[in-house]
Amino acid sequence: MKNLKPYNANDFEFYDSVLSAKDSDDLRLRLSPVSGVIKAAFDIYATHFRDNGLASLVPGPTFILHKRDLISLYNYNSSAISRLRNEIERLQPQQLRTTCQYCTLTSNESMDHYVPKDEFPEYAVNPLNLFPSCSKCNQHKSFVWRNNEKRTTLNLYTDQLPDDQYLFVEVKLDEYSELEFEFYLENSGRIDDDVFSLIESHFKSLKLLKRMREKSIPLISELRNTICSRLKNLPYAVIKEEIRETAEANRLDFGRNYWKSVVELELIECPYFIRLLKIS
Repeated sequence: MKNLKPYNANDFEFYDSVLSAKDSDDLRLRLSPVSGVIKAAFDIYATHFRDNGLASLVPGPTFILHKRDLISLYNYNSSAISRLRNEIERLQPQQLRTTCQYCTLTSNESMDHYVPKDEFPEYAVNPLNLFPSCSKCNQHKSFVWRNNEKRTTLNLYTDQLPDDQYLFVEVKLDEYSELEFEFYLENSGRIDDDVFSLIESHFKSLKLLKRMREKSIPLISELRNTICSRLKNLPYAVIKEEIRETAEANRLDFGRNYWKSVVELELIECPYFIRLLKIS
């Protein structure tokens, strides 16, 4: 999981371009009178975004009357949203562009409205409110993004992720004597309590511990095959160190708490896994 760079062009100009591209004079006629109010709402969003204070946003009563029209501006497959997706992608390091950073498990195939468009239709096409995500994360997050003015999912544009490790995994044997993973979150004490609480809520909302466990099972055979193919020429200690170096390098690229690196680093030290290698 890594922070992403947000859209850096004029957000309201993007709104105008989306509205202008719509093939409906009636739609433009209905929304033109509230253009100034929408611009003011975008300015409010930008201020809260800059101050990382989106949790205190209040829906504008004016927009209830125009809810259907405003929501209709958003279409994931439209040329305007496609261009926006490409622009946001190009702002990111190449290795992060196509992977959902909410989970780092699946490819981006949707855009999450961080502030739900049903609750805040005025932000349906606000670029600062659109975050590349996979469909699973989008579905799990749904309309729930805050509880009692506390956000329940990370905003990876504005929430700076800690450099400390908080994601861990225990490798053990299940009832069938097969390797099993149990992911868990733990605060070393160096992570701010509020930040860690938000991370915990994010993982719970998106069911990440369960999804990471499921994604990790194939890694057992992949890593075993990689190691076994090299044991003919190198001792395990050397191979293990190379795997460690690669996993740590991937952490630099994909985040300190990159689930795959966490699993690999744990497996190479696990007696149960080493037993599978049948090292003589």
